[in-house]
Amino acid sequence: MAEKRDVTKSEKILESLISTHMQLKEQIFNTTSILLVVTSLIFSIISGFFIKDFNSFGILIKIAGFVLIISLLVTLILSLLSILPKLKHKTPGTEYYFMDVFRKFRTKQDYLKRLEKIEKSDEKTIKFFIDEYYELGEKVLLPGFKKIRLAIQVLIFGLAVSTALVILSLILSLV
Repeated sequence: MAEKRDVTKSEKILESLISTHMQLKEQIFNTTSILLVVTSLIFSIISGFFIKDFNSFGILIKIAGFVLIISLLVTLILSLLSILPKLKHKTPGTEYYFMDVFRKFRTKQDYLKRLEKIEKSDEKTIKFFIDEYYELGEKVLLPGFKKIRLAIQVLIFGLAVSTALVILSLILSLV
């Protein structure tokens, strides 16, 4: 029967980092999915109205629709960019997650030698993983959350401005 070994403090920290990273990445994907659905739905509704009776709308309604469509497109682009990681990477020692995508090794043997050197001690391996997840947070998660926040702000701004223009148009038509 295999002997049960004690889990070190570093391993607990590593487990926590991995779990947190996965939850944050999942949150980015879920928020992006929601934004894509919302923007697609609003775009479908708005484009249906504008294609049908474009010439019958006043100038303020046309401007409101244009502002909303532009904000929807910007939101869509920012949402998609939030889930795409940046492919430029300069920090050495982050071979586990980034594998051979960001930093090319001359041969497969060079890559395997680098991994063997890391894997000789548990503490070294854990330190490399911790460094790796720090880099992931800095280079992938943080920019993703910033883009999502900006996308939401653009969407809200577009909705607010277009709503204000529609209300202004309605008020002016009553006068």
